[in-house]
Amino acid sequence: MFRVQQFAAFRRDSALPQLNSRFVVRRLLQLIPTVFGIVLIGFILVHVAPGDPIVAIAGENGDASYYAFMRHRFGLDAPLPQQAATYFVRVARGDMGVSYVQGRGSLSLILERVPATLLLTGTALVLAVVIAIPLGALAARHPFGARDIGINAAVIGLHSAPAFWLA
Repeated sequence: MFRVQQFAAFRRDSALPQLNSRFVVRRLLQLIPTVFGIVLIGFILVHVAPGDPIVAIAGENGDASYYAFMRHRFGLDAPLPQQAATYFVRVARGDMGVSYVQGRGSLSLILERVPATLLLTGTALVLAVVIAIPLGALAARHPFGARDIGINAAVIGLHSAPAFWLA
């Protein structure tokens, strides 16, 4: 009798699916200002970074007319609000622009490196699981014992070490 009452709250006609759908909709609506903020921060960081991208592309030996032509070509001669609006519209369309260094589409450069990224993250995930689960089980067998303290100390030490030490 207790089991039937216990699971009665999870019937299909209960309010749980409605609660989940409201949660999902609310999270999706929160996604809009979050993405907007990330794109805005990216735009601002590119513009406050030291150096001039046109000088980086053309070199320091170019003349003023060539620099003006390149600024016009990349839209860097427009007012900052207009540049921001153009940037947001292009990002919304999936146009990530052109790499200043390689002269190719940024999205194609990113997609070209996805397989290597997935291989690296997948390998790291598998290694982490293969190492972490046995060590966690070993540490959990005797809580606050010597093995538990040693494993926790090693994990905290490795986690707080700079990444280039471990590479």
